[in-house]
Amino acid sequence: MLNIGRGFTLVELMIVIAIMGVLAAIAIPSYNSHMSRARISDGKTALMEAYAASERYYANRGSYTGATLGTGNAVTDILGRPATQSAPACGAGSAPSSEQNYCVRFTALTASAFTLQAVPRAGSAQAGESVCGTLSINSLGQKTFSGSGTQERCW
Repeated sequence: MLNIGRGFTLVELMIVIAIMGVLAAIAIPSYNSHMSRARISDGKTALMEAYAASERYYANRGSYTGATLGTGNAVTDILGRPATQSAPACGAGSAPSSEQNYCVRFTALTASAFTLQAVPRAGSAQAGESVCGTLSINSLGQKTFSGSGTQERCW
């Protein structure tokens, strides 16, 4: 009598598992890299929003003096957000990015110039990111970063 086996052999299952392992080894780092770039984009967007708001503040008042972030002050907070949206996530004087991955703050502010920084927020998925690190832009539009990446990648 002929006995026809049904199912898969152990060798066939091991081959499938090995192929899945190779695919995962390729796909997971690629996915993580893509997500990191998306979070960096969140920081850049927040910086550019604060940069544009700073320029509007200067155009209306003739000075950057008094401009704030994250205070909720209707007159001086350049983003015009309530303080409750800023303070818990980033602390006083900072405003979170839209995805809460970065905290944007003034690091230098005079009557005629400013520097803004987007710092990866502690406890966020971007904390510890070292390719671009802290992103910065000044009133002249000069963009810098503190990480090991390139200007093209980070800006």
